[in-house]
Amino acid sequence: MCEMLKAFFELLTNKQIQKFYLLQILFAITALIQVAGIVSLAPFITLISDPSLIETNEYINWAYTFGGFKGKNQFFMFFSLMIMIMVIIGNSAGALSTWGLLKYSVRIGADLQNRVFGNYLKNDYIFFAGSNSSSLISVLTQEIPRFVYMVLQPFLHLTSQLFVGIIIVAGLAYVDIFLAIISTTVIGGIYILIFKYLKLGLVRHGQTLSDVNVKRLKLLNEGISGVKQVKLIGSEFWYESEFKKINERGLNSSAYIGLSGDLPRYLVESVTFLAILGLALYLLQKYDSSAQIVSILSLYAMAGYKLLPAMQTIYKSYSQIKANGMVIVELKRELCRTDVEIENQESAEFDRLWESNEFSIDLNNIHFRYPGASGNALVGLSTKIMSGTMTAIVGGSGAGKSTLVDIILGLLFSQNGDLIIAGVKVNRNTCRSWQKCIGYVPQLIYIIDDTFTANIAFGIPARDVDMNRVIAAAKGACLYDYIITLPEGFDYKVGENGAQLSGGQIQRLGIARALYRDPQVLILDEATSALDNNTEFQIMNELVRLAQNKTIIMIAHRLSTVKYADNVIFLEDGRIIGEGTFDHLSATNEKFSELCRPGHT
Repeated sequence: MCEMLKAFFELLTNKQIQKFYLLQILFAITALIQVAGIVSLAPFITLISDPSLIETNEYINWAYTFGGFKGKNQFFMFFSLMIMIMVIIGNSAGALSTWGLLKYSVRIGADLQNRVFGNYLKNDYIFFAGSNSSSLISVLTQEIPRFVYMVLQPFLHLTSQLFVGIIIVAGLAYVDIFLAIISTTVIGGIYILIFKYLKLGLVRHGQTLSDVNVKRLKLLNEGISGVKQVKLIGSEFWYESEFKKINERGLNSSAYIGLSGDLPRYLVESVTFLAILGLALYLLQKYDSSAQIVSILSLYAMAGYKLLPAMQTIYKSYSQIKANGMVIVELKRELCRTDVEIENQESAEFDRLWESNEFSIDLNNIHFRYPGASGNALVGLSTKIMSGTMTAIVGGSGAGKSTLVDIILGLLFSQNGDLIIAGVKVNRNTCRSWQKCIGYVPQLIYIIDDTFTANIAFGIPARDVDMNRVIAAAKGACLYDYIITLPEGFDYKVGENGAQLSGGQIQRLGIARALYRDPQVLILDEATSALDNNTEFQIMNELVRLAQNKTIIMIAHRLSTVKYADNVIFLEDGRIIGEGTFDHLSATNEKFSELCRPGHT
């Protein structure tokens, strides 16, 4: 519990911790007002049952005389009005503190989501390559809300009701310490015994909820995103049954945790009712005055009216924290492992690329190994790519083509060796500036469920989109003629993942997106693989034209594409085994020559 509490405060910022303590002061004041309002009913009931107290009780007599009341009924009316006002003020204070509690907790949840999501985005690409996307999304959409609603809010409810409980018990102890100890021990003991019996189950079912959240999201992602394959292989029933099974596990665990929180209330209420009867018999034996008996009995009844809900809230909140508390440690660990600071100290250095076409991309003795891999993906790779040229990277599956491109993109960083652009080393501090100079077309293009304009100007606020550049990019990608045939034109919605487009149209849209920013360096990863021969011919001619003032790097399998390149880099097992023009490699490199034979294109 200590580790959990420590991790809880480590999740909060200094400002949030200060607000937490201010909230505790509000809870304490609210508890005092609420208890005072309820407990004041006891002397009122006593006074009604024995009006002679107005003359015999020193304090009541003083209030009666000081107020200048003309009769007992007038005094009773005033007394009842004061109690009513105190109860209203107490309930209003309770509503205010509850509003503060909810507002505080929800803002912390939103802040945590912002911090974690921001940390995810700041991490290296390798972080995402080694992480399950369902787990990352689950942290943001399931675990953080779970922390807010099943840990933070219960903890705040617990502390607020703890003040109520302490004040009531202290008041009862002032009246009769023996009865206060007995009543607190009996009620508290029941809750403690039940909790000791259930606590292991609470922890186990809490862990089940964490597992269920990740697995449920994974099934949803696979079943919906991959619905085409799911339907083709007829696995709808399997996904449905697995989702049902996971849901039932989650519901059973939620039911156990919920029942564990509410179960003691029924037993405690029964015991309390019997205790009040026993107290009445005890008071009959101890006191001769019926006024004293009514006064003490009504005091305990009123105290029980507030104490029982407070004890139940404390117990239920603690049960929820016990069941879900591990999420605090998980979130703390998530924040620590993703907390990355990025600086752009040398960002101005790459501005030169926009001013001059004369620069080189130098890869010097690059070695790279993926985490957990047994061998290197790239081994001692060195080459130079000159500006204003078209370079093709070829090789078999697993040769290291995509890894090499990711290194050039500044998404991966080599363990040994350097990537140097125009004399500036690319590292974590300078990569963002370098990436601003790059247009990238991946093999699998991410399409948002929006218009052609929004997809081409991806990431640009609608108010800042330059339609002239959108049109120019569409023309460069041989997509313009198709778009203008549509009734909505560039406002046509392409559907989720480009559902309304063909594979070739999606790839052309990806090329248009890269061209929109008019980059100095254009990198294409199998970007023409889904195009028909005529469209590929048109785009390659456009790329050849662009290569006169841009640097183009592409991964390609089609020989028809490779032939356009000024330089071809031939990879095998993470090493360069051949480099030169297409004709030079065809004539001098046996393996490349074999790759060029019919059946290998």
